[in-house]
Amino acid sequence: MRTGLAAVVVAFLALLAGAGAIPVSTASHEAEVRIAAQLLADGRMEFALQRREAGGGWGERVLPRARFFPAGATVNRWLASSPLTVSTGAGSAEVRVAAQRLADGRTEFALQHREARGGWGERSLPPARLLPAGTTVN
Repeated sequence: MRTGLAAVVVAFLALLAGAGAIPVSTASHEAEVRIAAQLLADGRMEFALQRREAGGGWGERVLPRARFFPAGATVNRWLASSPLTVSTGAGSAEVRVAAQRLADGRTEFALQHREARGGWGERSLPPARLLPAGTTVN
């Protein structure tokens, strides 16, 4: 773990195996990923992506270059990370994490796939996608 993040609470959006997993697929292959987020002491949130490994566990967190959600984010405005490439067996898919602050203070997370035409598809919303309002750093 990087230095300077000792006072961090890691809020995995998939606390139960597969609860927040999102399928990522190409034409003939699929991978399962989940979004991980951690609240930093300065109020920002950091996003990462994890891929399910062959043995069923979750792999290392992959950090997009643009991965921080500002503490004072505008309500109901989706922000997106920089793209990540996810291996799907014989192929790969480009995805990005999206998040928005809701009016009640919760933060909602989603995943978007890059479409063949180059644009971004609809947001995939996993069942476990909300970080509660008032979450604090220990």
